[in-house]
Amino acid sequence: MPIRTIIIGIIFIVVSGFIAYFGDWLGRYLGKRRISVWGLRPRHTAMLITSFTGSLIALLTIVAVLATAQTFREIIVRGERILEQSRQLQRRYARLSSEYTQIQQRYEEAVQRVREQQQQMEENMRQLRQQQQQLEEVRQQLQQRRLQVAELNRRIAEQSKELQILQKQNATLKASSEQLRRTNAQLRQTNAQLERQGQFLREQNTLYQQNNTELASQNMQYASENVRLNSENARLQQQAAQLRQQTEQLAQQSRQLQQQADTLRGTIAQLQAQEEELRGLIERLEQIKEKPIIARKDEEIARRVIPNGLSLRATRNEIYRLLVEAGRIAQARGASAGTAHRAAYVPLKRVSMPSPAGSSTEVVADEAVSVEVLAEQIARSDVPVVVLAVAVRNSVAGEPIQVELKPYRNRLVYRKDEEIARVRVWSGRSTGEIVNTLIEFLRDEVRSRAIEAGIIPQIGTEGEPSVGTVSSVEITDLADRIVREGRGRYVNVVVVADADTYSADSLRLRFRIVQ
Repeated sequence: MPIRTIIIGIIFIVVSGFIAYFGDWLGRYLGKRRISVWGLRPRHTAMLITSFTGSLIALLTIVAVLATAQTFREIIVRGERILEQSRQLQRRYARLSSEYTQIQQRYEEAVQRVREQQQQMEENMRQLRQQQQQLEEVRQQLQQRRLQVAELNRRIAEQSKELQILQKQNATLKASSEQLRRTNAQLRQTNAQLERQGQFLREQNTLYQQNNTELASQNMQYASENVRLNSENARLQQQAAQLRQQTEQLAQQSRQLQQQADTLRGTIAQLQAQEEELRGLIERLEQIKEKPIIARKDEEIARRVIPNGLSLRATRNEIYRLLVEAGRIAQARGASAGTAHRAAYVPLKRVSMPSPAGSSTEVVADEAVSVEVLAEQIARSDVPVVVLAVAVRNSVAGEPIQVELKPYRNRLVYRKDEEIARVRVWSGRSTGEIVNTLIEFLRDEVRSRAIEAGIIPQIGTEGEPSVGTVSSVEITDLADRIVREGRGRYVNVVVVADADTYSADSLRLRFRIVQ
């Protein structure tokens, strides 16, 4: 309590005591003098003068205090207005406290999300290190395979050389065998001639016996040479068969080595593709570290309502207007067109196209094909269609945003003044507690019922679905109304639609308080 207020209180106490003492003294004095005024009895005259004197002293005291104490003067003159300002400041303090609590909660949620993202980033880095280790192991295995392939190629070259030498030896042996066969034939012819000559010699045995003996010994030598040549020919044929078998084995090994080389080439190509993919992933992770994320996966970038009954060309133009609008929004966020012609575009994807036979085939569709297929679907619709441009993946500043076009039927969900939900609130609580209850009710009950009824939510940058907005001022005013009209009792807060609302519209709300 200020010292000046204490002094004023002490002055009032002293003056009150003085007035009581002086009034008593003046009454006794006038009673003894027996004074009479205006024909009154002395006792009544003493009472009148005593009362007047006490009032005059109190009036003079108040005037003196007002003249000397500025705080007391302001309390007397502006007391009601100060009290009203105090009540307004208290309400404003309660509203600011509620907003501070909400901001603190959002800050804590943001901190939690940042921690989760950091944990996810650490997990991604751990997986990346594991993949790098796996890539290093695969590179080592690839190096070993390359060494094995080089060794196999060297062995193939050596065996090819050996095969060529064996083929040359085989050709030489074949030539020798052919010459031996010709020699054998000549020997058989010679043997026949000798047989004829032996007959002739037997007739002349007496004359040529010595010559016959010599010729017989030569014949035996030729026969043994013939046997030796036949065995050599058989051995050479066996070696030729073995050489052919070895040649076939070497050819088979060569084919197997060729297949292994082809397999290794495919593995090398796959590893190179994986390496390129990992490099792209590393570059993207570096970009995510250095650049801010301007669009998250499944975040809505833009939406557009396309009426039914339009021609195919007009429907196609409406879809391209949506893409142009999404490109402007993406460029405002920090996206760049890059190699694309727009800051937001539809990437390549696989779609099923019907064939004349009735079956469907998968084809790779670019933006033009995707827009054409979607335009044909919307042109056949009997109700308006809202098309959402939704981010396909996380995008950072400096690169275009890849979007997917999602169509939805735009039907009437709520009529004006139609009830959406209601909640029972006790008006005896503080304004801040009531505000927290209303925020929780709007965020959970009202949002879930609106989505179930058919309102298409908008996914924001934080991944939170939203069907509409209500300002903090409206919620605070509603809490003040609940406290003022409820008077310490339970009241029902009814949430109704402020206008006819379709699936693509943002839900506007109005509140009613029912006892």
